[in-house]
This record gives sequence, C-alpha cells and structure tokens, in this order.
Amino acid sequence: MPERAPTPQQTLALIFGASTYLRAPNLRQGPIFSNSAREVQEYLTSPNGLALPFENVRWLFDDVQSPSDQMQDFRNFLEVRTNDLKGAGTPAQDLIVYYVGHGLFSGPSHDYGFAISTTDAQLKGPTSIRVGDLAAVIKAFAPFLRRFLILDCCFAASAFQQFQADPMEVGSEKLLAALPGRGTALLCSSSADDPSLAPQGHPRTLFTDSLLQSLHAGHPSLHSSFSFGELAELVKEKIRETGSDLGPRPEVHSPDQREGDVATIPFFPNPAWSPNWQSGKMPDGKREIERATTTKSESEIERRSAEAEKQSALYEKAIAVDASASESARLAEFQEFLSQATFQVSANALNGSIMRPIQQPIEMKVYTKLPREGGYITQRSEGYRVQGVVSYKFASSELFGELVGAEKDFRACSTVEGLNILEVITVDRIVSTISVDLSRLNDRPPTVELLGTVIENLRIGGYPIDVTLEAPFFELIAARAGFSLSQNGKDIPTRAFPYLQVRASYSQSFQQVSSNTIELRGGGRLILGELKIEDKSLSSTLLRYEHDRMGTISVANICWGIETL
Repeated sequence: MPERAPTPQQTLALIFGASTYLRAPNLRQGPIFSNSAREVQEYLTSPNGLALPFENVRWLFDDVQSPSDQMQDFRNFLEVRTNDLKGAGTPAQDLIVYYVGHGLFSGPSHDYGFAISTTDAQLKGPTSIRVGDLAAVIKAFAPFLRRFLILDCCFAASAFQQFQADPMEVGSEKLLAALPGRGTALLCSSSADDPSLAPQGHPRTLFTDSLLQSLHAGHPSLHSSFSFGELAELVKEKIRETGSDLGPRPEVHSPDQREGDVATIPFFPNPAWSPNWQSGKMPDGKREIERATTTKSESEIERRSAEAEKQSALYEKAIAVDASASESARLAEFQEFLSQATFQVSANALNGSIMRPIQQPIEMKVYTKLPREGGYITQRSEGYRVQGVVSYKFASSELFGELVGAEKDFRACSTVEGLNILEVITVDRIVSTISVDLSRLNDRPPTVELLGTVIENLRIGGYPIDVTLEAPFFELIAARAGFSLSQNGKDIPTRAFPYLQVRASYSQSFQQVSSNTIELRGGGRLILGELKIEDKSLSSTLLRYEHDRMGTISVANICWGIETL
C-alpha cells in the first residue's frame, strides 16, 4: 500500500464506548471514561491536533442505541462521508477508530466484544458490539481506507485468570482475524478492572491519559510527524513513569506488511519537533525521553501558571476598587482585566440526569469547545433518543471568534430541532445565541447580545406557548463576586436573569408562575431563557425541565468565562 500522507479532510474517525452500564452494574463506571473519550475527540478536531472537520468524526460514546443500531449508524456515516468526499475530489483515505470502556468475552467460543451503555450482564454477547460486526462494517464500507484502531479496554480480573495471559492479546487476535490484514494497525491496551489504575488527580484512564500526553507533548527526536508505532513507544514510556506494575500494557499490531507497514507512516503532528533535530529514531533509554518530554511539559505548566497568576492579580485589582470610586475608574480597572484575560467558550445541545422511569445520566450532546486560539468550530448530530423520556431529530453547536489578545469577541449558537420531552413538551426548533464583544473596551463597556434566540412552536400537552425575546442586549460590568449585567444603565443584581417572556393561556394541565417559568400540574416545571452569572463566568440555558423525582433536562446550553489552569 503506497504511503500517502494523511490529510485532515480525508481522515474519518469513530469514537464509541460507555461510561455507564445500567444493566451491567458490575462493570466499573464513571467520568474517567467519558472524559477520556471527549478529550480524544478534542484532539482529533483541534487545530493543535489532527484538525479533522467535525463532520468527519462520528460520536457514538454513551449512545443508548442497540448494538445493531450503532453499527447501522456507523455504516451510514462511512457511506455518506466517503461518497461526499469522493464527490468533492478528496476521497477518504484513513479511518481512526477509538474505543474506551470494557472488553467482554461471551459464549463457549469466547466471542470478543465491546461493552456499550445498553450492555446487559446476563446477555453480554447480544447486547455488546462484537468485533465481527465492527469488522464487517469496516470491510464493507471502508475497504480501501487505511485503518488505525485504538482500544482502551478494561477487563475483569477473571478474564486475566481465564486466559492465563493478557486478555487483550486474545481480543486483538480475534479482531485482526476479522479485519483485512493489509492496511490495518491496532494500538491496544488492557488493564485489570481496578480503580487504582486511574492516575491520582487525573480524570482519564491511565492509557488514554498517557496517550494524550504523548500526542500533546510529542518528542524532539522525532520528525515533524510521528507514526502509530512511535506513538506506542511514547505511550509505553509515559506509563512506565507512573511506576504501576499492574498498569495497561500497550502493544501495536500490524499483521500484513507485504505492501508496507501502516504503523510506520508519519501521521500525528509532533509539537516538540525542531529542525535542529535530524534523528528520526527514538532515543535509547528512559532518561533521555524523560528529560526531553518532561522539560517541555514543565515549561508549559509554568507558562500557564504564570499566566493564571497574572490574570488573577488583574481580577483582584478590578474588583477591589473602592465602592466610592468613580464609575469611570471602576470601569477602567475592569476593562484592563478583560483586555488581558484569556477566555473559554463551550456549547452543548442537551445534558441532564434522569432518575425515572430509568436511572441514567445524559452526557453533553453535541459538545463543542472553541480552541484557546479561537477560530471556527461546529458539531452536529442527526438524532438522539432515550426511550419515552427525551428525544430530538437534529442538533448542532457552532462557535467562532477570538479569545486571546487585546480585541476579543465571540459568537456561540446551539440549535435543537424536533425536541420531545415525555411526550408532553414539544418544540419544533430552539436556537440559543450569545455574542460577546470585547473589541472596543476603550470606547464602551463590553456587550452581551442574545439576538437570534428563538423558540418555535413550543407546546405543553398540545397547548401552544408564546415565547418572545424581551432582553436582547446587556452590558457586562464588574462586581465583587465576579461578573454582573446592566440593562438600560441599571445594574441587574440577580444571579439568574430571565431574558424571555412567556405568555401561556389558561390550562388545567399547567400554570404560569413567573415571566419565564411554567408549573406542570402533574409535577415538574419548565424554565425558559435563563442567564446565570457565576464567579467569572456567564452561562445560558434556553430550556430546562425539572422534576423532583424524575430528574433534570437542559437544552441549548452555552457557557463563557475566564480560562483557569
């Protein structure tokens, strides 16, 4: 296989796995899995990573579809994107598959599979994604793509005992036997199901934590891009540094190398590359790797720490101005702080926690975070459903702007179409927008604009609810607890400010209790258009459903604030 250089536009990716298992409570659960998946997605799409277009990445992590439906979803993604790219004259050439979660063996033949959110401990095989099914989709709809698989699998201790060896070796053999040998490379790691294997103070799995550290740090002895095999060596060294004897054991497999080993193709950008280094080999011994990578990591931490201290000092100076000081002096201090601070912006279409009729957290859907250097980024989803509780037909998040430097501004937009909550609350279309302009601090206070925010055809039990945007503009001002808002020259002291006006006709099913809140007779409340001010941050939720026994669902969420270390 010719060694074509990878390009972001021609690379596709799948991220799948789970952090919760309602029908398999014996499997370890928790945010270390979802954090790992989300940060891998960030690396894949970030300009400082592989810079893949968001439409080239399919997110099926914590998806509640059945195994067959998830594979159908993956098949549709491959079919649509490969056809689109071929039509654009940039045919797809690479596929990255990342899984984090639990590896499982089932049946008398020890069929290997991947646990997902709907996996049932009593029916592991039929309710998990079997390697044969994953391989069948890849072979049928990505037959000519180079395949790079990264598997971060946690196994029960019984699996290690059963095979008298690393169960990932058994699993990888089964997976590679099902996939075409040529053009396939597999980086996999297994660990015992032991909470101690998560690094203390780190929110990710040990393997993915080491993987991300290696990708973000690179190594100065490697060329401007390094290969899958070189990445594995960096990951191994990072894991050795933890001193864990029971930690994951990463291995690279590239079975058929007759037309070239895809594991040797330069693929990942090397942040530590310098033209002064000409060696393309890994340095021998732990000490040299440790010296080079640790120095870069420590210098980055020191730089960000110094930056955070500077911002903190400016902030304290801004809010410490005596209350008797003139408004112009108070504003000048605040503007100086804003002009030198570094901000972060994120959006998601849906999140929450369900307690009844099923107990299930809702991880942030269509989560998007603007890179630190700014730019443009978007994410979309064709649909989501938790049976009988909440669903939508389409969702997207869009962010663009500049977050550093003297002139900063950004716009965030979160859209949800076809929303249905409990078959009671329905909305055709929700669009939440926030624009913050800090680009003219010498001329005027920073402004917060909500123009473009709409809720179309909101109904409760079939009754229409009229919603209008009552407060489209604010000024951002200083307050001793953080930020505050001003409208028409008057400070808004409330920590949560409604910016929508609801007008609901009388119904026996619900009643309006405030300008933006409706109480449902059967319990629960609907809160629309709320702007919250926290310490040095501002967030907006366009629609939130709350029920004391059933849980909370938040729709069209945007958050903006000061970046912290």
